[in-house]
Amino acid sequence: MRRIRTPPRLAPRPKDSHKASVGRVLVVGGSRDRCGAPALAALGAVRAGAGLVRVAVPHSIQGVVAARRPEATTAGLPEIRAGALAPAAVPVAEAMADAWDAVVLGPGVGRAPSTRRAVTNLVWVLQQTGRDEEADRLEKEFAVDPSS
Repeated sequence: MRRIRTPPRLAPRPKDSHKASVGRVLVVGGSRDRCGAPALAALGAVRAGAGLVRVAVPHSIQGVVAARRPEATTAGLPEIRAGALAPAAVPVAEAMADAWDAVVLGPGVGRAPSTRRAVTNLVWVLQQTGRDEEADRLEKEFAVDPSS
């Protein structure tokens, strides 16, 4: 392994570019106990050069994430009583995903069975939209036991 002392510089943006033309990232995740994870993922997207970042999290933590990441927009998603994503979040996130160049799915979602099913359904959506490589990795990580 080679140690990197200075991170590589981002390529300069074209003079006629605007925030929607240099990358749009949607982060879907979070739970009441793990609200920092999607906020950090959003920060990573901004630092990597994304022009627009939206963080979709359970309703109860939307304000917390918005306060931590003022440069990103936020959206509240349906949640279960424990404060994690509910299965009802799937169609909402699915409708959002089409408008974004990249979708980061999963930081801080937790392991509640209904949330795992929701993430598995969102993985299926990613596969249908051509984001197979990331969807395959997440499918293995969040595979739902058919007996549950």
